[in-house]
Amino acid sequence: MPLESQKETGIKEMSETSERRLWKTLETISARLGGIEGQLSTVVRLEERMHSYEETNKRYGRRLEDHDSRLRDAELWQANHGDRSSNERLISNIQTDVDVLRKAVTKMINSNNRVDGQKDVGKQVLQWLVAILLVILTWALNKS
Repeated sequence: MPLESQKETGIKEMSETSERRLWKTLETISARLGGIEGQLSTVVRLEERMHSYEETNKRYGRRLEDHDSRLRDAELWQANHGDRSSNERLISNIQTDVDVLRKAVTKMINSNNRVDGQKDVGKQVLQWLVAILLVILTWALNKS
């Protein structure tokens, strides 16, 4: 313990100017430490805020991803629904066209029957005319 006793005696033997310098230095160190302590508390608060902001960003990021997936699902549903309605429209248009064609074919068949009927009537009239002419010709030949 001789060193400690020497230090104590060295402090006791210190001059008043040195003691003032020492106290001034200690006060400066204390003030700086107080400033550092305030800055550290500010850093801790900022760190807590940053952590809070990170959590908020993560939460909103998840919410955006959920909305994105919902939007994608809605677009897919709408695309499928639009395809179905366009297919239904196409089928109804085809059915309408088939009905029109069916009516046209029926009309053509009926007109062919009418033409065939007219031809049959014409044949009958021609046969009667030829028969009458033959009878007249035969009568004229037999008369002379």
